[in-house]
Amino acid sequence: MTFKKFVEENLMSVDKTVKHKKGSNFYDTYSLKRGFFYRHGLTPEKHATRIEDQFKELGVEYELLDCYEDWNAWPKDSWMVAKFKIIKF
Repeated sequence: MTFKKFVEENLMSVDKTVKHKKGSNFYDTYSLKRGFFYRHGLTPEKHATRIEDQFKELGVEYELLDCYEDWNAWPKDSWMVAKFKIIKF
């Protein structure tokens, strides 16, 4: 099973999964995104924490690399982004 499929089947609050090319490390890195129009109190840190909580329940070994807001003026999509290094899933 691919990690993208794993995310689709097991994680709530993720709308888009982006796999990054491997750089100098040996692990895959992914950005897990949640789209928003209004924030309703959601922050990048809260988004990352929700994912981390779900990873812990599912036994995923990971490292949080970054979290940030990718805001774009309408009609483009805006995203809460959490970037992870996935060690084992």
